[in-house]
This record gives sequence, C-alpha cells and structure tokens, in this order.
Amino acid sequence: MIPRGRAGNDEPVEIVEERWESLGLRLLLYSTFAFYAPRVGSDLTYSLSNIRRTEPPPDLFVVPPDYVIEESRGQLILKYAEPPQGPRNGRRK
Repeated sequence: MIPRGRAGNDEPVEIVEERWESLGLRLLLYSTFAFYAPRVGSDLTYSLSNIRRTEPPPDLFVVPPDYVIEESRGQLILKYAEPPQGPRNGRRK
C-alpha cells in the first residue's frame, strides 16, 4: 500500500502480489500481481497447470525425417534437410 500523498497520489494505491512455488519441482505454479489506483487498475496472472510427473513418450524426441543433426563447434544443431534438387512431381522438362 502506498499511502495518500507518499508518491504524489491523492488516494491510496494498493499493490498485491501472490506467488505459489513448488520446492520439489523448483517451478513457479501460480503468480498474481494487482495494482489498484483510483483511476487505473491492472491485474496480471500466471498459472501453470496440467503438470505430469511421468516420463514423456520417447517419440517426442525423435528427429523428424526431413531434418538432420549437424555438429558445429562442439554443438549439435537441428537443421531442415533441403529436398534434393530435381524435376518437380516426377516430370522432366
């Protein structure tokens, strides 16, 4: 709360912040920030939901067939594989 006259305000300004964190997951689960002034108000809310603590399906980590993995300066890079140059739709000019 910012009292009347403290920051050039004619009326009190109320600021409310709330955070819920999971120590086990080391994640912010919920956060809300509200700023209430006489002529202005603002709310911001963040919420993390649908948390599943199981192993994800392995197919989520398979490189799609039209991509390749290249190594550059010790880092792995996923790149779109250029389609081979040739006639379109099997037709020749």
